[in-house]
Amino acid sequence: MLMPTRDGVSDRDWSVVKSLALNIAKMSEQDADTSDMERELHKYLDWLEQKYGEMPSILATRAEYTDNARDAVALYEKAYASACIIKCNYEKSYISLSIAELYIVELKEVKAGKYWLRLLERNMNDFADNYILEAYDTLRRKIA
Repeated sequence: MLMPTRDGVSDRDWSVVKSLALNIAKMSEQDADTSDMERELHKYLDWLEQKYGEMPSILATRAEYTDNARDAVALYEKAYASACIIKCNYEKSYISLSIAELYIVELKEVKAGKYWLRLLERNMNDFADNYILEAYDTLRRKIA
């Protein structure tokens, strides 16, 4: 039985995203050029957006495959706002973690990173798994 994503994208549609992401990861491990595959992913995300609207999973995936950290933050923030609107706690936790990571690790903007870590901490009251808990602890140690 196929199940939708937590924000409503059907598993049948999302399975294409998973497959493309897996292929990109495999190609990256081999130091192969992933640009064609990433373009294909973005084109498919465009199609999903037309079908479902600006859902958090779609926007966050687009952010994940965006080279510029500032552009990725803007997409993640849009995804976070979307997750808040539809009250998707899973997405809120993962997206706030991704934004905090970008600010702390990539952009070296600790103040903004702390802001998003505080949001993540609040979001963890509604949803947290082992990955989120470990990543949260790692980021807290980085800025301590």
